[in-house]
Amino acid sequence: MKILLIQRKALGDALYTSLIGKVLKEEIEGVEVGFLTLKPMCELLEKLNFIDKCFAYTDFWNSLGKIRDFSPEVVLDYEATFKTYPLVLLSGAKKRIAFFAKKREKYLYLIYTDRIKKEHFGYTFWDRLKLLKPLGIDYKKFFKFIPLEESKSEENFVVFSPKGKIKTKEIKPEVVALIKERIENELNVEVKVFVEPKEVEYIELLKKNGIKPYTLGLKDFYEFVKKSKGVLTIEGFAQHLGLLLNKRVLTIIQSRYPWFEERFDRLFYYYPSLDCLGCSKNTCPKGSYECTYKIDAEEIVKLVGRFILNHPTVQP
Repeated sequence: MKILLIQRKALGDALYTSLIGKVLKEEIEGVEVGFLTLKPMCELLEKLNFIDKCFAYTDFWNSLGKIRDFSPEVVLDYEATFKTYPLVLLSGAKKRIAFFAKKREKYLYLIYTDRIKKEHFGYTFWDRLKLLKPLGIDYKKFFKFIPLEESKSEENFVVFSPKGKIKTKEIKPEVVALIKERIENELNVEVKVFVEPKEVEYIELLKKNGIKPYTLGLKDFYEFVKKSKGVLTIEGFAQHLGLLLNKRVLTIIQSRYPWFEERFDRLFYYYPSLDCLGCSKNTCPKGSYECTYKIDAEEIVKLVGRFILNHPTVQP
């Protein structure tokens, strides 16, 4: 059997969707799993063994050609948007499955043979499992933590990822520099700052504040996280990757609510003191972007020591 997964938006979402391949391999003997996703995710999945063929989404016709060549019998569309509807419909798959969240989406009979009502189980991997129900898989038995792989050794550094794609998911460079300096001086651990290579302006500002950040592809970033003692990050891909590599993660929650409930002893949160926390906007309604700089460096140091490093001198 050939099964195609589709998630061509958001690296974090794609990372969790890829884990469905792990479940399929365990449940269906001889299954071949394809994945239509982002190019960086395909490069990362070369390191793992539960996706047989990864197709980087470029444009509609190119992607449709890759899908038709793969000839899936089943498509699991984890995105289900106007971009993916025609790809699924023309895929040639006899079984086409997707979630519906809005009432009108349950009537997409022509596109999907099975439409499953979306439920929130408190963890973005678990939330994806129910789409396996039409395949006769007992998805509830996978409601447990499944890491990508276990780290065999740790080096004396913490990964710090302070910048996301949107303006309300970044930490001011001067604050990053202060946090880095204080953690290194007070906790005796190196802080390695990572930023996406395309964030040119932000990288230059970091350099002006005395930080030369690492700018790596996903495969190399994966290796750094795997070797680290833990991850300090804004809410984004680094948080998800750290969790799936079984690391302790401290997430600085700014203007958006967290995706996770605190179900794991490896995930912790810091919230700045703001009356607008949880505004769920890509841009600041006030225009001040307080959430990008109003972060207590002293409190961050304490939390890193307590939660990531288990530092004996750091008290609650």
